[in-house]
Formats: sequence, C-alpha cells, structure tokens
Amino acid sequence: MKKRSSNDLINDLINEGRVKLHKFQPSGRELWTVIGNYGDHLILINDDYCSCRGFYFSLMRQKSSSCYHLKAYKIAKQSKKYSSIEISDYDYETFFKLLTKSIKKQIELD
Repeated sequence: MKKRSSNDLINDLINEGRVKLHKFQPSGRELWTVIGNYGDHLILINDDYCSCRGFYFSLMRQKSSSCYHLKAYKIAKQSKKYSSIEISDYDYETFFKLLTKSIKKQIELD
C-alpha cells in the first residue's frame, strides 16, 4: 500500500472536521485539538506545539518543528474550516483530564 502524502493527511483532517476549537464559557478560554488516528492531540498555538509523537520525534531529530496536525490546524484556522464547540467552564477540568488521558494512551502505544 502506498504511503499517503502529508498534504493528503492534512486535507483529510480538515475536510473530515477533525480540527476543533473548544471555547469555554463564560471565560472565553480556548483550546485547539486535532483528532488523529489514535486519539486527540493538543495544539498549543502560542508555542507551535502538538502533543503527537511525530512532532516530538521530528524535534528530537532536528528535522522539523512541525507535524501534519499542526499544519492542518494552521490551514483550518486560516480558511475557517474547523469545528467550534462551546463548553462550560464548569467542565474544563473534566475535559482536560479526558484529553490528557487520550494523550497518555497514545504515548503508551510503544
């Protein structure tokens, strides 16, 4: 089977609505996630960071400081092609616990 290009993967993430902006109300706090093949990835927009393993290993190999999730976020935001979800501030802690659980599960896939 032919390996899919980074551009194909990015387009799939955007077209399938897997780039998400979580808006917490009433604080206005925002968190971005991208739903990858094995779970959710946290995007830290001010630091150009993604919680996926690809981002980590690219950084360690000094190949690049990006991944296709981060690129998909940037394109989706610029083109306004992302899902926006409003969540109560009351649910922030639960949301973050579930997100970190998903990230931890992906790390343990080794």
